[in-house]
Amino acid sequence: MPRVPAQQAEQTRRDILAGALSVFAARGYAGTRVADVASQLGVTRGAVYGHFASKAELFLEVVRLSQDPIYALIEQADEAGPAHAALQRFVHGWLVLLRDDPCHRDAFELVMNKTAFVDDLAVLYRREKQLTRDVIAALTRWLAGGGVDDAPFAALHVYTHLMGITQSWLFNPGLFSLDHSLDALADGVLSGAGVPPAWVPA
Repeated sequence: MPRVPAQQAEQTRRDILAGALSVFAARGYAGTRVADVASQLGVTRGAVYGHFASKAELFLEVVRLSQDPIYALIEQADEAGPAHAALQRFVHGWLVLLRDDPCHRDAFELVMNKTAFVDDLAVLYRREKQLTRDVIAALTRWLAGGGVDDAPFAALHVYTHLMGITQSWLFNPGLFSLDHSLDALADGVLSGAGVPPAWVPA
């Protein structure tokens, strides 16, 4: 059998993840079979198993579509320069991801609203807790670097408000327009933590 070029194999893997996200989002983890994913893509189950050893492994990789962009955003924010620029880039970037990246958005909603962290998905619970800790640690670092009083509490405020905006908008996108309100929401998150829009580090 001829060997599949690496680029083609990677594209197939991405196609499987996109198809799986659609099926998991519609049926949830428990209600989805690998056969359902294969049917969605018009391929055999063997084609799916050629890239993912189990339904759980496939699901955990689908969930990375919501997790990996957040880690990338932390790295990008760190490259933005001073603490205030990093913080503002992260908060703004979080909302831009929510608005502009449908895979990130759908995977985020799948994790938050359609998944039970039990049995073979217990590892997902640990990964989500670690992501939360890592985000709050980064926020604390940026806030402390700017001389904000009680940086850990301010970081918790920023994180919980970003999550609140995210959950509210995912539940009811008609509640507010991210297109029109994104900058105001980002400024509101920061000012609520005691960080004015024109904040500069102390």
